[in-house]
Amino acid sequence: MNPKLMQPIEFEPVSTTEARRILVGAPPRAEAEIDWSHRRATREDDSLRPSTRQWIDELPAKVQPHHLAERYARIANSICDLWNQPLLCARLLTELLITRRNSRKGFPPAVALEIGALGAHYGKLHPPGRAWT
Repeated sequence: MNPKLMQPIEFEPVSTTEARRILVGAPPRAEAEIDWSHRRATREDDSLRPSTRQWIDELPAKVQPHHLAERYARIANSICDLWNQPLLCARLLTELLITRRNSRKGFPPAVALEIGALGAHYGKLHPPGRAWT
């Protein structure tokens, strides 16, 4: 091998953190730093609609989500809107109980229990595999 062709490689000492940043790019901002307020639903959704109140009252007493309606009216309104759309409503009820972002604290126990009971009730009304019309 010709020594003139082999040039020494110059290295600059860097930390592993800096090397990783250069290799894969800057890490995404922490979710706590992201301002989600502009992406949230409009303020009119923050109060319980009369149609949602009626829907809750028509449910069996043991699955009526009173805590959910009181603390998270926007979510109760969304469930009510999707109640007659089995695939979408079942997906929403499931996703409400699954945490996909580490910054989420989850629902208070009373609300989580109501969502679970509502999901189980909905599953009995619309069992998986049944053709829905």
